[in-house]
Amino acid sequence: MKRFLASLLVLALATIAPMAAGEAWAGKVGSEFEVSKSGLSTDVATLRKGGFVIVWRRDGPSFGIAGQRYDAKGAKAGGPFTVTTSTPEYLTPSVADLADGGFVVAWEATAGANGLDVFIQRYNAKGRKAGGRVRVNSFATNGQYEPSAAGLANGGFVVTWTSDGQDGATNGIYGQRYGKNGAAVGAAFRVDTTLPTAFHQYSSVAALKNGGFVVVWRAYYGTHAQLYDAGGTKVGGEIMVGPTDSLSQHPVVAGLGDGGFVVVREVFNSVTRVADVVGHRFNSGGTTVGSDFRVSSYAKGQYRPAVGSLRNGGFTVVWHLPSKANAVYGQIYSKAGKAVGKNFKVNTSLDTVIPEPAVAADGSGFVVAWQSGETYTGIFGQRFSGR
Repeated sequence: MKRFLASLLVLALATIAPMAAGEAWAGKVGSEFEVSKSGLSTDVATLRKGGFVIVWRRDGPSFGIAGQRYDAKGAKAGGPFTVTTSTPEYLTPSVADLADGGFVVAWEATAGANGLDVFIQRYNAKGRKAGGRVRVNSFATNGQYEPSAAGLANGGFVVTWTSDGQDGATNGIYGQRYGKNGAAVGAAFRVDTTLPTAFHQYSSVAALKNGGFVVVWRAYYGTHAQLYDAGGTKVGGEIMVGPTDSLSQHPVVAGLGDGGFVVVREVFNSVTRVADVVGHRFNSGGTTVGSDFRVSSYAKGQYRPAVGSLRNGGFTVVWHLPSKANAVYGQIYSKAGKAVGKNFKVNTSLDTVIPEPAVAADGSGFVVAWQSGETYTGIFGQRFSGR
């Protein structure tokens, strides 16, 4: 979710064949396609029965959250659908696939004098609404924002968000689990436990192979992570991702095939005075694997990453690169965490790309969605093969 901040949620990508070092991995399937002629803050998710779904914030005259489903061949499955409408204060949608072939959309919206609340809407495998809109947060004082959603192995899902003042201090990270029928499982829970008087924000959540999940977020002194088991109980304490500093932003996370996970974030480089996109891997127990690694081969600043796992055990990262014609770039990694091939450019349009890419599986490859435009604002996508 984004508030012009990316909540860049990614799901599993399909298997790819091993490649020689330096070989180009990603081959474009068809042309860049227009999802919507206008829109902001997009996200994308795989559908378990084939295809994918893209959601975005509408940018007037009909404000709200909208979406578009695609089949396994990349063709539109029906027309665009409305998740919610009305006030322009509908922001930053996050979408996650569900085990039954459906999906769930989470977003923040103005819901009274106290500011923003977080809502969800489930959809079945046919793209029809399953039940009505549900408010996620029970704490309604001050603002609740920046939701992130992930489908779980048991058919349910989990949503995390930033809550203003609920911890008795400033911003904290909270979560809520749901069953496969969409009913809340237990009460909302607090994720962060350290530095209660400091700001915690920009949460991202991902499902893990063991049925549990992991949450990452920006804390005052860096990026933190917390593991949960399949029953929603914390496993160990908070994990520090990379060095202790206050210069990391917008962390995102993906579960890996070996049961571990990878975290990608922006880190301000005190030498170049711009941000780098940096990754860090962990095993299934939350122990660090190696050290921080820099994703982009360019040195002039890269922002707002998204990350997703590959079924061969590797993962892929996409990000915004303003110095290269405001483009979206990507990089593939093997299950050993080694770069496969080189950075590749995602978009082909010449219009300015807004820094909010998202990525998800698409058959044997993947699909990337982004918001583009200063002279022309819309939502676009590009499919890639897994050759």
